[in-house]
Order: sequence, then C-alpha cells, then structure tokens
Amino acid sequence: KSFTNMWHPDGILAQGDFEGEGSHWVRSWPERIPIRDEYWTNGHERELLVQFLDNRDKYSQVRTIDRRFNPSTAFFQFLYGYFFVGQRLGFVTVLTPHATGAFDAGLLDSVKILQNDNGSYRTLGLQMDVGDATATVGLKLDTNIGLTNLRGRPMFDWKTGAIDYGALQTDADFAFVVDRGQAREIGLISGSRLSWEGDVLFDMPISEHMYQGPGPYEVPDRKDRMPRWHEVVAT
Repeated sequence: KSFTNMWHPDGILAQGDFEGEGSHWVRSWPERIPIRDEYWTNGHERELLVQFLDNRDKYSQVRTIDRRFNPSTAFFQFLYGYFFVGQRLGFVTVLTPHATGAFDAGLLDSVKILQNDNGSYRTLGLQMDVGDATATVGLKLDTNIGLTNLRGRPMFDWKTGAIDYGALQTDADFAFVVDRGQAREIGLISGSRLSWEGDVLFDMPISEHMYQGPGPYEVPDRKDRMPRWHEVVAT
C-alpha cells in the first residue's frame, strides 16, 4: 500500500535534492492561477517555502500533472510497503511565506520536531521561530491518551495523560507556549494543567462536584479539563 502527502505549489523556483533530512523542500511562486480557461495574475511580492520534516523513511518527488484542466506542478511525499491494522502514519509539512528575494537557508531550520512518540505519531511536539520569540506546540493525535480506568470508571488522569514536549508538559489535546523572555503566551484545548520549564502556568482546581459514585470509589485528585484557555503570563 502507498500513502501520500501531496501539495500543488506550482511555479517551482528552487528545490532541495530530497536526500538528507533538511533537503525535502521547494520554493514556489505561481505566475498565474488557472481555473478552467480563466487566469488570475499572481503578484510577485511573496513566495512560499514548502518543506517536509521527518523524512527518514519517506520519499519526495516533484511531478507535472493535469489539474483544473491545466498542467500543474505537484510536490509530494509518500510511504509504501506493508502496514498493519491500526498503524498510525505521520506527515509533517511546514509552509513558510517570505518576501521575494528574502529566502535564506536558515528558514529550513525554523521549525523542528521535538518528539513524535518514537515515530508512532500518537503525539507530536514542534518548536518554531516566530519573529523574535520561540513557540513550542504540543498535539495529542491520539486523544484517548490519559483516559484511565480509575476505581471502576474511566476518567482522564494527569499521571497517565501528561506528555513532555521539550520544556512544555501538559495533558491537553493541544497546547502552545510562546516564550518572549519577559512574558509567556500560553494556550490549550481540553487540558487540566500546563507547565513550562517546571513552572506550573495553568492548573485546574480539584473538582468537588464531579460525580464519583459510592464513597469508597472516590478519586482524591479528580479534576475537570478546561475546554480552552489563552493567557499571557509575566515572567
């Protein structure tokens, strides 16, 4: 079987050699955008860097295809071979727009994979340069992580659900920290706690109203999960 991650950048200006880890990229600017027999001129103020990460077991190619009744350049990455039921495959694509003539090879190092659960892609951690700051992003691609049978019933649990994404530790399905030196911008979706470099920046209180059933089955550190949270924390 084959699995493919495909993009249609068109107008490829330069590309990597698709050999080493940092060489799976193209830089593009489509001169015009076709739809059937109509065309829109595309100004050349910006260009787009399309980059694939985690390329150890993947292949990348550029190919001309027919798309929207016109020839089009496709940039794609694929896996092929034998796979087992329930196996999770991951493709990571970075899109970086930049001013025309401002491309620098340093852009290829602006996003790094911190962890991908040893290639299983149940979780994914990314670190990226965002101007004068560094952003760390954590994703649970398997949102059942942390769902634990505690004293007879399933509950989301910090001890089994917390994931380390470099300096970021959280049990959230999605979380980020932008470290600006004097302040840290944080956000999360469906989580009970977020720590950065060991400092707890967000923590839900113990829930006294969550249904527990009979007394002997109570869980002492039960917590609700916050649906969403966004805050700037001074350092």
